[in-house]
Amino acid sequence: NKTKAQQMAEIYNVCFIGAGTVNFGGVPDPWNHSKRLEQLGSVKVVAIVDPLVEKAQKILAAKLAGNHADMYSECKIYGDVQTALQEKTIHVGFIGVPPFCHGSLSQGLDTELQLLAAGVHVFVEKPVSVVPPEEFQSYVSAVEESARKNGCVIGVGYMFRYHPAIERIKEELSKHGRPVVALNARYSCTYSTMNKPFWWDMSKSGGPIVEQGTHFCDLVRYFGGEVVFDSITGVSVPPPASPDSAGHLSSIPQVVQAAGIPEELQVPRATQCTWRFQQGGGIGTLTHTVTLHGDRYESSLDIWCDGLRITLHEPYHPQCELRIRRSGDDRETCETFPTADPYLEEDRAFFNAVRSNDMSYIRSPYSDAAKTYQLTWAIRRATDKRSL
Repeated sequence: NKTKAQQMAEIYNVCFIGAGTVNFGGVPDPWNHSKRLEQLGSVKVVAIVDPLVEKAQKILAAKLAGNHADMYSECKIYGDVQTALQEKTIHVGFIGVPPFCHGSLSQGLDTELQLLAAGVHVFVEKPVSVVPPEEFQSYVSAVEESARKNGCVIGVGYMFRYHPAIERIKEELSKHGRPVVALNARYSCTYSTMNKPFWWDMSKSGGPIVEQGTHFCDLVRYFGGEVVFDSITGVSVPPPASPDSAGHLSSIPQVVQAAGIPEELQVPRATQCTWRFQQGGGIGTLTHTVTLHGDRYESSLDIWCDGLRITLHEPYHPQCELRIRRSGDDRETCETFPTADPYLEEDRAFFNAVRSNDMSYIRSPYSDAAKTYQLTWAIRRATDKRSL
């Protein structure tokens, strides 16, 4: 019976699951949910859960010495979710851990279900799991049922759906009213600074399409609709059998080399695939590479319809550009988005959903994110025969 003003003024107790870059930032990663929550306000961080307790304690100490110390004044560090739930009143949980640490019915890996059973609203970062999609589907059903039963909001961190450039593309496609004829997505990461051994291990990360290219796979569905899985074909460049092969990388971080990941579990160096869309019969392509050095990723997206061409350039960066050529005009328009922060907007939308109990704020519900997960696995299996 609370008024809308009362709901919006409530202070929510937040628990961060994971003390890494997703929740607390780092170079070159743009993620940092704690920073965005500090901007939004109306929250108290009461718990940080991470088995690396000393690492979490250092994070908390830095926060207590910063400009938003009050937000963390009641925060404690825990090694597991259940202990935090028993000792603290938690309203919202942010899951920002590697995919092999959640998203599964296996004991201790059902983090989403643990939180939902306690009546905690859940924000979970992509990818939503690492288990095969056939196994994951039963987990999706359990999560959806628990969220419904306990009156909880659950959203997934596909932040591009909250980017103003993506909103503009949706507007243009809707106004044009014709199906996508062709779509071309390109994504290249900077591997020389990818110093997380789990990312290079297919059994722990799911591989670069499942873990990273998933953002563009989600946009593929967001713009073009569902993909005909049986139409997906492609190839990948495997880890090297010799230093002369295309898959030999010269600047793999030393910490990754020292991890001794077996070659059969190492990520492919490049992936290319094509497919057909269910709606309208248009086609799409995706190229993902693990090839760049330095810090700056490169990514772009082209969409062609009858009488319309849309190009999205560098959506991860402030230099993001949206170029559109419309029917009847040989020239193109160019829009820029220097102040865009889709991470902030997705967190704002999530809390709006929590306060109002209105899931329409959430542009990436868990059930929809599961469809993107299925697509990434279909691409992985079609392009990397080690995954069959």
